[in-house]
Amino acid sequence: MADYEQEGMYSITVDKEKNRMHLLFFGHWSVPEDVPKYTDHVAKATSMLKEGYNILAEIKDRKPPSLKVTGIHKKGQQIMKEAGVNKTAVIITKGQKGQFLQKMTLNVVGRLSGMTVKTFTSVEDAEAWLDEEDNV
Repeated sequence: MADYEQEGMYSITVDKEKNRMHLLFFGHWSVPEDVPKYTDHVAKATSMLKEGYNILAEIKDRKPPSLKVTGIHKKGQQIMKEAGVNKTAVIITKGQKGQFLQKMTLNVVGRLSGMTVKTFTSVEDAEAWLDEEDNV
């Protein structure tokens, strides 16, 4: 396991055995300067994975990011796609403030970067979907 993080904003963990990246987002990203190392951390994490890896992302106690940081998310997703991501499961806590806006933002940024993204409300359902080998 390898970890990259910025306290109060995100945590990235790599599970080489499962060939999976785990992203945990928390805090509010208002401007790109809030997360200056995010794309570098994504690049380092993806370099440790093999093509066809999956991502499990969780959004915890986070209001939707500012539109000013959409470019950071898009660049991060482009790095992930270029490294050979297969699919991404995103867990949004049911009833979380801004849940609908979070889903919309994820879908738009996912479409812009060309990633396969599906949202879930439980870790178990998300992991089951990622563990399936016949869907992309």
